[in-house]
Amino acid sequence: MSARTHHFRMKYLMAQLALQGPQRFLDKFRPGGDERFFTDLWTAVGRELDPAERLPNEGASVWHRPADAQRGELVVLTLPAPAAVSEAYFIGVLFQATRCRVFCLEHSEHPMTKSASTVLSELAANGRSNWGEAVATDREAFAALIDALVSDPDAAPLTFTPIRLA
Repeated sequence: MSARTHHFRMKYLMAQLALQGPQRFLDKFRPGGDERFFTDLWTAVGRELDPAERLPNEGASVWHRPADAQRGELVVLTLPAPAAVSEAYFIGVLFQATRCRVFCLEHSEHPMTKSASTVLSELAANGRSNWGEAVATDREAFAALIDALVSDPDAAPLTFTPIRLA
């Protein structure tokens, strides 16, 4: 099954919002921001779709981790449960000094066995990097994956697909 339109559109919309206006994005999702923005946006995007393509915002949530001496500020968006390849479990937006990076834990399929798996991807203004198979069962584990990746000076994506996001 290919990615559902609503799920797929929200993943890329949230990445674009973060990449095009990092400070506005942070202001929305930091404590004291608009607590309903993400779920309301999910619903609004659904209204633009045919009724058969709309998905409820069930399970959608926002988690914020302030920056500390070792880690950047992180906003993790939990999306409604994915059901198809390329749909995201989580979108993590990491703010480090003047840099904003967007990561996704995506539902995938093992190429040999066709069994369910997950991959870590990164969405940037100029494209999508595939960082490979990753396991994160909750948002804290997803945050730890991101922290490990950005602290590894030798980390390199497996593939890069050019697309214009910002």
